[in-house]
Amino acid sequence: NAIILGFNVRPTTKAMRNADKAGVEIRTSSIIYQIVEDIEDALSGMLDPEYKEVYLGRIEIKKIFKVSKIGNIAGCYVEDGKIFADSQIRILRNSVMIYDGELASLKRYQDDAKEVIVG
Repeated sequence: NAIILGFNVRPTTKAMRNADKAGVEIRTSSIIYQIVEDIEDALSGMLDPEYKEVYLGRIEIKKIFKVSKIGNIAGCYVEDGKIFADSQIRILRNSVMIYDGELASLKRYQDDAKEVIVG
């Protein structure tokens, strides 16, 4: 029963896997007051898990295509794991999160896909 709290940092993939195997919760925030509140709640024994992150995989954005009616489309390569069409994703640039939300759609080449694995 342990919690790792981080301010303005993101855990590495290896750290997330190790924490998941050990049953350790990792919480991060870019707002210091949220971290302080989590510490106070943990010390008083009132800290309930808000959500659990499950590592599914890692993708690398190779190219961004701009489509006028749709918006931006990211051409990606799955480097590790498996990505599902309804996955919650985070996009990091230089270890700074620039997007956190649901994947809008998933395609393999031009066909819709429910999941895409490495390769």
